[in-house]
Amino acid sequence: MVSASVESGLGGSEVREQVAQAVRLGFLNDPGYIQRTLSALNAEAVAHCKAGDHVAAVVALCKLFERARVKNLIHAEMHICYSNRAAAYLALGMWEEALKDAERARTLAQDALKKTYKAAPLFIKTFAQKGTALIGEDHQAASLVLEEGCRMDPINGPMRLQLETATQGILRDLLEGTPQLSYQLRKGTERRLLGAPSPVERITYHAHSAPLHKIKTDNMLPSQLLTAFQACCQTLLTLAEATLIVLQADKDHHVKDTYNYVTVQSDIKIPGRHFAVLEDAARHAAFSSAITAAVRQMESEDKDARVLNLGCSAGLHAMMALKAGARHVTAVDRWLYMALACRESLVANGFAEEQYTVIYKRPSDLSIKADVPVCCNILICDMMDEGLLTSGVVPAMRHCLQSLLTDDAVLIPASATVFVQAVEARTTDVCGVDMSPVNLYRWTPAFAAGAPLAKGMYRPLMEPVEAWHFSMRLPPEESGRRHLDMHFTADGIFNAVLFWHTLELAPGVTISSAPALVSDAGEPCFHVSRCTSSLETHHLRHNGHTL
Repeated sequence: MVSASVESGLGGSEVREQVAQAVRLGFLNDPGYIQRTLSALNAEAVAHCKAGDHVAAVVALCKLFERARVKNLIHAEMHICYSNRAAAYLALGMWEEALKDAERARTLAQDALKKTYKAAPLFIKTFAQKGTALIGEDHQAASLVLEEGCRMDPINGPMRLQLETATQGILRDLLEGTPQLSYQLRKGTERRLLGAPSPVERITYHAHSAPLHKIKTDNMLPSQLLTAFQACCQTLLTLAEATLIVLQADKDHHVKDTYNYVTVQSDIKIPGRHFAVLEDAARHAAFSSAITAAVRQMESEDKDARVLNLGCSAGLHAMMALKAGARHVTAVDRWLYMALACRESLVANGFAEEQYTVIYKRPSDLSIKADVPVCCNILICDMMDEGLLTSGVVPAMRHCLQSLLTDDAVLIPASATVFVQAVEARTTDVCGVDMSPVNLYRWTPAFAAGAPLAKGMYRPLMEPVEAWHFSMRLPPEESGRRHLDMHFTADGIFNAVLFWHTLELAPGVTISSAPALVSDAGEPCFHVSRCTSSLETHHLRHNGHTL
């Protein structure tokens, strides 16, 4: 048997080859395994283990897992099967395979513990199996795993014996010059004397100094500036591993100074970005058509058109509604200088004060009567940016639909659709110099946006596909995830995803941030860039491949 050969000094690679050969023959010689039950296959493996034939046990368990995969089966005691195969691998000296199965068994057993306490003994056993597998590779890692297992079962004699073996191995490594260092270097897990400190859950307490949150702020910023905002600061706070909701961030004394600073910086820079919007004539024509149609619909139903304008910016859409015949417009903007510019624009164009109300507030904080005089029957939402939802559109729409709008209100836009496309984004020659090595550093953890993509920056590898469709009347309640088949129509290196959105402002009226290569995507919206999300790994794909 192979297990006997291991004890006689048979090399690990030879054992793996013999086990792989036995597994292949097992599948060929027993095609009827696919009809057997999981319990029967596991019982066969246990019998082989008791008889000392660990290779046959591995073969039986491989059949079990293959049957579960093909038939898409699950079993409440699948963790036992992984633990049994880990035991067989340990007996054969196949440490890496045993470690993977022991970790899988531990994860499944931990889930099973939520339903029944009967999984507890095997859950503890997986720590012993992981430790035994690691002793053959890394004594320090084995010691950490076995210590954790001993804390849960202090009287487990075999585990404590393994822990003593791992401890002796650590001391022997120190005396002999760390013979396991080559393994650690190969795995990228080499250790230093002092590891990096674990991240804390707060930015800092400043115990040794006088932080700004202890200073009275009455004479500093206007109190209105101490409200929260949606995207920028929330991303910043995530770095501290303390994910605070928006309403908490401006009140938590550990982070509110940083929060207020970023708010002020955003207030200053937002007006500069708005100039690109004012130069987008095609976008203005589409919004004007949709707003006029909504006002005419209210007039045809013998109703006063009362408009709620979220993200009013400099007031262009509010004035479009008033010119079309709206009775009243409530213009709302989160950013101070945009709200001021909106009021000044309305005054400069001669609109009477009773025709409009300008509110400087986060949309999700609006209340009826205090901010919005009566429920509105037209909503104009111009909060969408390159990422579509990253400016807080969903919570704003949900709040307005629940509290500030009539049931039959007209929504502008009515829906949004997100499209994605696999592309090759690579830098090659620049001024006659090969700059391709920089492609290794193209990956970023978030999508890139804010500037138009240069001509020729990317090459499409597939036709665009629809990823999401949002109805503004039914905003999603929670985050979601989708799996899409990507059918490649060109050869290339797939290292980035290009995505954009199309907004339906009214029936037959759409605007889009799609690239120029995409036709029939709606009226192009030039001030909103399409976005790219670079991948951490690069994939070579050919025409006809599906991912």
